Amino acid sequence: MTTKTNKRTRAEAKKLMWEYYRDNKEVLPTWIRECREEIISALVTGLDPSETFARILETVDPDTPLKKSA
Repeated sequence: MTTKTNKRTRAEAKKLMWEYYRDNKEVLPTWIRECREEIISALVTGLDPSETFARILETVDPDTPLKKSA
């Protein structure tokens, strides 16, 4: 018996990423754009967009050079 996966195409993942970003950009840090590929990779595996963004926000150290202010 095979199990069904929720994997997405890269195009589907990019669309979900954009929609989530568009709907939440007021509360997301500007540096989140630098994590684009990591977000897409997570979304391709089937993770929920809100869970994906939350994981990224939790894993990036606030003092790293990655986070740039606008």
